[in-house]
Amino acid sequence: MNCLSRCPVTVASCSGPCCSGGRSARCCAGRQPAEPVPAAVTLEQLSSELARLVESSVSSAASEPLLRVAEALTGLQSSLADISSRLDAAAAFQLRVEQAHAETHTRLRSLEESLQGTYGTAAGGSDNLAVTTEVTLGSDEITPDSADVTESGSRGVDCPDGNGTADHQTTATAAPSPPSRVALGQPCLSDTECSEVQPNTECGERRVCACVAGYRQVSAGECRRRSELSQPCAEDADCLLPDAVCADGVCDCVPGFWNRLNTSCRRLSQSSEGGKCAGDPDCDTGLECLSGRCKCKAAVHGQYEFRVAGSYNCSVGTVELRVSGGDWGFVCDDGWGLVDATVFCRSLGFESGKGYGGARYGRGSNFYMDEVDCDGSEPHLLRCAYDGWGRHNCNAGEVSSVVCSHFA
Repeated sequence: MNCLSRCPVTVASCSGPCCSGGRSARCCAGRQPAEPVPAAVTLEQLSSELARLVESSVSSAASEPLLRVAEALTGLQSSLADISSRLDAAAAFQLRVEQAHAETHTRLRSLEESLQGTYGTAAGGSDNLAVTTEVTLGSDEITPDSADVTESGSRGVDCPDGNGTADHQTTATAAPSPPSRVALGQPCLSDTECSEVQPNTECGERRVCACVAGYRQVSAGECRRRSELSQPCAEDADCLLPDAVCADGVCDCVPGFWNRLNTSCRRLSQSSEGGKCAGDPDCDTGLECLSGRCKCKAAVHGQYEFRVAGSYNCSVGTVELRVSGGDWGFVCDDGWGLVDATVFCRSLGFESGKGYGGARYGRGSNFYMDEVDCDGSEPHLLRCAYDGWGRHNCNAGEVSSVVCSHFA
């Protein structure tokens, strides 16, 4: 056994071969080991003792290791002071976390009680909430106001990153419970809450139970289907279309609109001849809708139909005629004059007319009559003399036209 194992190096009075590196067991014979350094000695005390030893050392070779130990102890002391400061900051932050958590829990309890009061559910106290809290080092500040409560019942607290701080996340989830049932006009969160109480209802945009599209509320618990055009009604609100009213017990279009196939109310546009249309009411007086365009109404005499076309109204234009249901054709201007035009205009309901040739309102090729010669007493052109149905020697520029008048 060497002397160093029996004679501790911490003994300040040790000298001679024992403390200078000798290995003889006799160097420590009869020497009592020095008392050990108390466990409660502080870093400041150790540093002071090392400094005293350095000053009392007889050689620089002996003092140099002590200087290095003293420097190490000084660095350790600084590190411990920094750790202590951080622990104090962490303790202060933990206190703020606990305060924010308590505030979060209080607000969640208040939210739960508010929801239970709104939907008429039984109060379940804190057992109805499952609260979990997660704290992670890495943020600077946390306050109850930074918490965010979502509609589903969760609340989160987010903190910016920093040293010696934490991120806090608190989530509260309502315990599972049977779906609530909400009546018309009451607040809701889903369509199911409404439809389980009353069919044809939904949770509307304002988060209130309301009737679905096409239905209207007639009582606290009933949604009635609105009526289409020509269907029975009791009041205007029963009618589905916005431009419809309840008239004589059925839905009909308001004045200024017309009923198109019981599917829509169209504004009376009064389109002129040639204008677009969906039905006769879209056209001006004396016009009818044919193939999506307003055309002058035809006058029917027996199996023949007569009309004017190609102009801005139904008193001026090209003379047209056809066998009912057939193709429209023209009258050649050979021999066409005032008397012939007057007979034609009278067949349309006018008093008189003037005749013109030369395809004044449009050219054509499908001629039915040529060399017409009326005496003025005929009810329509087919009673006048002519060369025969479909017989002619005319070209596209020989189409007859008229200007009719209600005055003789």
